[in-house]
Amino acid sequence: ARAPGAPSLYFTHGFFDLWLSFIQPIVLNVHAAKDFFPENGLLYFVVTVRDRSSESQRHVVVNIPSHRLKRFYELSEIAGTRYVIFIDDIVRENIDILLPNEVVEGVYSIKFNRDSEFRWDEDYSADMLEKLEKKLARRDQGAPSRFLYENTMPRNLQFFLAAMFQINIEDMFEGGRYHNLSDLNEFPSFDESLHFPSFRPIPHPQEAASGDIFNITRTKEILLHIPYHAYTPVLSFFNQAAVDEKVSEIYISLYRVASDSHIVNALISAARNGKKVVCFIELKARFDEVNNIRWSKIMKEAGVQLVYSDPRIKVHSKTALVKRSEEGGARYYSLISTGNFNEITARFYTDHVFFTADDEIAKELLSLFTFMQSKKVTIEKMKLTFDRLRVSQFNWIQYLEKAIRKQIKKAQAGEKAMIRIKVNNLEDPWIIGELYKASQYGVEVNLLVRSVCCLVPQKEGISENIRIKRIVDRFLEHSRLFIFGEGEEASVLMGSSDLMIRNLRRRIEVMLSVKDEGFKKELTD
Repeated sequence: ARAPGAPSLYFTHGFFDLWLSFIQPIVLNVHAAKDFFPENGLLYFVVTVRDRSSESQRHVVVNIPSHRLKRFYELSEIAGTRYVIFIDDIVRENIDILLPNEVVEGVYSIKFNRDSEFRWDEDYSADMLEKLEKKLARRDQGAPSRFLYENTMPRNLQFFLAAMFQINIEDMFEGGRYHNLSDLNEFPSFDESLHFPSFRPIPHPQEAASGDIFNITRTKEILLHIPYHAYTPVLSFFNQAAVDEKVSEIYISLYRVASDSHIVNALISAARNGKKVVCFIELKARFDEVNNIRWSKIMKEAGVQLVYSDPRIKVHSKTALVKRSEEGGARYYSLISTGNFNEITARFYTDHVFFTADDEIAKELLSLFTFMQSKKVTIEKMKLTFDRLRVSQFNWIQYLEKAIRKQIKKAQAGEKAMIRIKVNNLEDPWIIGELYKASQYGVEVNLLVRSVCCLVPQKEGISENIRIKRIVDRFLEHSRLFIFGEGEEASVLMGSSDLMIRNLRRRIEVMLSVKDEGFKKELTD
């Protein structure tokens, strides 16, 4: 609505000067279903009008050009108060200018979301990159999967729009006056005291800032807590590998990368320097497909060996391996992270990154990379065995079941039993059932779940011993941790897996069993 005391001339003059050329009203009639296609995620008004002469009623769609112009506009200060207006309200205020011969009876905001999920057939012989590009070109043309409408919209108008645009009733959702509230990230800020103070990550370990990352890792393992620790050692790992004459091979799995990725540029340099670089890139990383395709083409031209995951299984693990010639033979350096190899999100996502020269971990990672290169999704995968790593599709579910049952046995024996889990999402029915069962036997279950959580805590007879918290703070909580037991006997794991059906059953996820007591204490405290 108009700010108190704000001059209406601002809206009128500005509407003609700044906004009118971006607005295209369309009458909803028998031709509109063919001529007008509501775009995915964009904002519109449906305006109900009555003709001044004939008294006939009709409906008009008016686009809100927030994707081409600013969503928020600052108004002049009035009596010491500063005002901000949505572009939505600027358009609302001027509907009568758009429809001068009509009586406006109602204005209602709407938004369509379209089905953006890819369906893969069983024919994988064609070039996957080409197939994905074709599907991406049609992404925004999918069937409506959600129709969001302002809560004041009359029922008869809801049904009219559902019929016109072939919307299922179960896909219609009542909303407020404004949609796409993620745009509030761009809301003007007037008070610097409301901002977080500037933040500078801590260099860790100190010698990594100017030292040889491989020599450091050979003498001691490193555990980073991002973004509190600087991301420098991760960048050094790949940048040094690219130019180090002793490095002969680099393996990495990429899920989401920065738009101008330092890490990918290091891989390109390594390939041009004659090193074997094998990159497992997930082309199907939801809504990052275009960026990943772009980098795939650049890396391929540079000589990087690209391996795309099978359409039936996503590679979501965050791992890397470097082979280096040293005294006594080849040595492998491993990198296992809870988050993507992305220096941009490393500024505000909380994650853990583990560096090691452990031979056992390297051997298991190399066998997994070799398996992923083969693209086998049959029973032959079961020939692989893992001890330090827990890998979905192989031993992760079995480990979870065993670890939970161990805590149940402790509780039955009268000992203190505890499960602590930190994930982004908890949705898999099987794991929810196992945690309910643990609670019923007296196991204390503490969960930190950032986003989707389908488990109901504190329910009598089912989950009295389960407590769930969500951290909403300066940084986005992204790490995944699993802690079974307490003290020195606790089993601590970190890695890429959430507890969703897709993570446990349709993806390659890698979790590391942490052995160092100091690192275990850092992660549990």
